Amino acid sequence: MHRSQFATTVLVLLAAGGLVTASPADATEKCRVAVVKESAKIAQAAAKLLQKCEESVRAGKLAGPCPDPGTAAKLAGAKGKTGTAVAKACATSVGELNYGSCPNAQGPNGTATCGSILITSKTAAGECLACLGEEHAQEMTKASYGSFVDASADKKLAKCQATIGKSTAALFVARSKLLAKCQGGVLADKLVGPCPDGDQKTIDALAKAEAKMEAAICKACGGADKLCDGVDDLAPATIGFAAQCPRIQVGFPLGAEITDLPGLVGCLTTRIVERTTCTDIQALSEDSLGLPGNCEAEPSSCDSDGGYATVRVAIANASGGDLGGVSISLGYRGVAIPGTGDSADYVTNLQSGLMVTVDYEAALTVAIVTLDGLVDGPLFDIAVATCAEPDAFGCVIRGASDTSGNEILENVTCTATVL
Repeated sequence: MHRSQFATTVLVLLAAGGLVTASPADATEKCRVAVVKESAKIAQAAAKLLQKCEESVRAGKLAGPCPDPGTAAKLAGAKGKTGTAVAKACATSVGELNYGSCPNAQGPNGTATCGSILITSKTAAGECLACLGEEHAQEMTKASYGSFVDASADKKLAKCQATIGKSTAALFVARSKLLAKCQGGVLADKLVGPCPDGDQKTIDALAKAEAKMEAAICKACGGADKLCDGVDDLAPATIGFAAQCPRIQVGFPLGAEITDLPGLVGCLTTRIVERTTCTDIQALSEDSLGLPGNCEAEPSSCDSDGGYATVRVAIANASGGDLGGVSISLGYRGVAIPGTGDSADYVTNLQSGLMVTVDYEAALTVAIVTLDGLVDGPLFDIAVATCAEPDAFGCVIRGASDTSGNEILENVTCTATVL
């Protein structure tokens, strides 16, 4: 089974203190496989639905913008199934997500709504993955269709544009499937990983999918010889693309210059690789908060209004054994934790043990280890500065172990309540 580190900072602290513990729990294999599968599944469904909508707009069959009401309804139905599936597979599992507050994914076209989701239940965890999958699919589709010029009077140009839209969505879906299959193999101990670099079969399949997209675009847009060789190719500007590759994220610089058809293919491939890498990583429980910087926008700022509140985090252990260590992600919004980084000064009433805290401005991670055992009930309090009335909190167990250092895979939960 896939193993993630408990919390690097805690292990360093334990080593310095001469204590011993094992890495904490990952979720059960059934849950972990479901998270990877459902995250990829919704991203693929969103990509197909959005591409179909954008193609209808390009062809003059829909007024736009996308998603239109019909597409939006289908997206909502698919996203709802993601939450239900994750909740069913992960009802008692520990460690399937690393963040108590959904990452704030946003590209230059998106609205960054995912950051409003707090992980207060297993269903909410699925909703987070569904939101992220849709966001990255939306960004991929806009990168492909967002700047097309009117081609209603030019059949050659229209065919080129339609091929770009269809083939980019196909590469997005293919990469998503291949990455999910690779991760599933690692989780089932059939592959060593990491994905994709650790599996040559996956590497080869990804390269084949990229080559297929390039061949399709070159055939439709590459002139009489149907090659991207600069001979009678349609120019990117003629198709409707700007002189530089679209940015991946708000606040990020534009990409490389697009001067010819090969450059356009390279730009589209890069953006698809980035977006599918984001959808792959978001389904993995690693020793990090959530998504890498190019997948996640800055969290919304929260300026204190002068008020304060106390949030109490409690634990419940129904695993049947003792509980010697936990790693928790406390997601929050509507409040601020003063300062960044180590926030131990704001944590009080610790039940027992050694503790390390890190504040990521959208979620606070707290790792606690004790040889005496942790009991059900209040674990610690955290002082927060309010921006308005204290909003909801999400609490996720990132990992757990007993007092002997053995992993606990199920039935450890946490809650966060404003006192």
